[in-house]
Amino acid sequence: MAVNELPTDRTLAADTVRTRIRIAAVLALSLALILVWRFYVLQVDQYERYRTLSLDNHIRIQALPPVRGLVLDRNGVVLARNTAVYILQVVPEKVDDLDVMLQQVGALVGLTPVEVSAFRARLKKQPAFEKVLLKAKLDDVQTATFAVNEYRFPGVTLEAVLHRDYPEGSLTAHVLGYVGRISESDQATLDASAYQGVRSTGKIGIEKQYESALLGRSGFEQVEIDAHGRTLRTISRSSAAPGHTLSLTLDVDLQRAARAALGNRRGAVVAIAPSTGEVLTMVSSPSFDP
Repeated sequence: MAVNELPTDRTLAADTVRTRIRIAAVLALSLALILVWRFYVLQVDQYERYRTLSLDNHIRIQALPPVRGLVLDRNGVVLARNTAVYILQVVPEKVDDLDVMLQQVGALVGLTPVEVSAFRARLKKQPAFEKVLLKAKLDDVQTATFAVNEYRFPGVTLEAVLHRDYPEGSLTAHVLGYVGRISESDQATLDASAYQGVRSTGKIGIEKQYESALLGRSGFEQVEIDAHGRTLRTISRSSAAPGHTLSLTLDVDLQRAARAALGNRRGAVVAIAPSTGEVLTMVSSPSFDP
């Protein structure tokens, strides 16, 4: 009669060991696959994301100021526009000796005592890592002179900005008014979020009355910078929206005729279209050049 052999203790032990080895091998392989997948995610799939996060202290968000809207007369003649001018900006923390810098830059571009005094006043109100205006509206000679010497002055930059320009000058000054730098009193009434990157606002006249329409909307860009503050790449960008163009009922030719009629006398001339109530001309003397 056949007798089934019962497994010995040694056989049972061997089977147990083999089973454990298989389980350990499966676990090890699974862990290895998980590690490989995770490595791929970190090093390949999400490399740019984690690289950017690791450089948070080198990421800068910059406001992009909008282009202010034009102002035209009833026939499309430009009364207020924007022209490019050059300015000097200083990042104080990047300048070794401010006094020496002011002396040397002053010799190149002709800094006036008033400009130096205004610069020192701004220094007290702004953080050392922010740009501070040193000189506005450099002429062509000053711009060219500093441009070839800019390498000598770390922390001092030559920048092109838009400047409000009035082609008709004093002829339309009382109507248009002018824009000026945002003052502390302006800051108390303006919406700071709408003026990111914007340095000026309408002070009087049309420029002030229609400020919200002319202003436009600021944009923003997120950039990666190196240790020297130089831009390495743009991470994201939201473009600024320009302000609206205003067309006035004013006729600049009638303005000239009214001023000629007024001559050197003090007074004002206003002409209104009876049928519509449109103001065709508005001249005042004496006037000013904005």
